[in-house]
Amino acid sequence: MAAGYVIDMIDVGQGDAFVVATRTKGGIKNCLIDAGRKSAGSTVVRHLQKHYDSKLTYAVLSHVDDDHIGGFRDVLAAGIRPETVFVNDPRDALERFVKKGAVLLSEQAVQINASITTSDDIIKEIDRLGIKRRTAFAGESLTLSAALTIDFLSPDRDAFPELVSKFNKRNRQKLSERAPDARRACTAENDASVVCAAIYDIEERYDRALFTGDACLKTLERVAKESFDYVKVPHHGSWHCCDDALVAAWIAGAQSVRGAFSFGENSHGHPDAEVVESFRSRAAKILCTHCHGTVQSRRVGATNIGTWGGKLDDCSCG
Repeated sequence: MAAGYVIDMIDVGQGDAFVVATRTKGGIKNCLIDAGRKSAGSTVVRHLQKHYDSKLTYAVLSHVDDDHIGGFRDVLAAGIRPETVFVNDPRDALERFVKKGAVLLSEQAVQINASITTSDDIIKEIDRLGIKRRTAFAGESLTLSAALTIDFLSPDRDAFPELVSKFNKRNRQKLSERAPDARRACTAENDASVVCAAIYDIEERYDRALFTGDACLKTLERVAKESFDYVKVPHHGSWHCCDDALVAAWIAGAQSVRGAFSFGENSHGHPDAEVVESFRSRAAKILCTHCHGTVQSRRVGATNIGTWGGKLDDCSCG
């Protein structure tokens, strides 16, 4: 890359895994944002081995769901060690919540523990390996180059403990995709997602990419209702997390917008046809792992790092 940066959307099936990378005088600097489910970890490892020589500068783990962080076990097991992992620890938040005098019922505690088992195991492994671990709360950021930063927009540090106290694995199975009057329905686990923006800004080159995890509509309206050039569509295109007004705000004023849909075979109806149409009707280019496989988007003049398989033909998703 002579200039600019790239975004790799890795085909991990029903899940998320992205790499943001740029070239600096010291070589390529990159950041993995999520790593797919446990069964897709080897796919992420192969991508990092082939295109980044098994080197990883940073990793961001958005939230506790296996389809976002489960594959990170394989990344660590393969000897790929990021300098720093940005992840919010639910157990630390829960401890803060209890110290404030809150009472957890026995059943509530059981459900919280069931929800955070995967993230707890991975965080313990990060610590065991001696990898630096930092939080990813609103107002914090990481730097990949003089031109490229990743800014964290959500969750708020003070709101995170209460979100964790509402984690309930059972409720996650009850959320109907198109329930009447439920556009804003969302689980606390999803709303605790790290939302972040990669911002490239140097001289006349400017580009913004939004990574939403599974964050809820009301949260995205609060923290990211503005223009972006690349949007990782929230929650694999869920109807609950994205509406036409929000898409309009993201696309307004932006050039050559990319709507990135990361999903595989699923029973949830992802992506929702209405969400896809909101992007497509505004001439956004649809990037879709289900149709295209792994896709690299080259931003502000960047050249590609490796050879890519998927042809960006029109996608039938939605």
